[in-house]
Amino acid sequence: MKGSAALEEMYKELLQKRKSGEIGVKEYYAGLLKILTQLAEDLKEEDIDENEIKKQVPLLTVFITDQISKMKDRNH
Repeated sequence: MKGSAALEEMYKELLQKRKSGEIGVKEYYAGLLKILTQLAEDLKEEDIDENEIKKQVPLLTVFITDQISKMKDRNH
């Protein structure tokens, strides 16, 4: 299975488990982070056009700064 197809399948399975009550919010969060980690690894390997990268950078910047800020608020 190709990277995007595998990630999509992982996400669908995780989402279904959450919707059916098989997993709680912490397990769902951990699963999302696992998918995010795999996605990051796959994106590093992908040959992405520079213009596409420029479009994605603001989203990543907002996500990273927000998560760091929330960690600081939790004294982590």
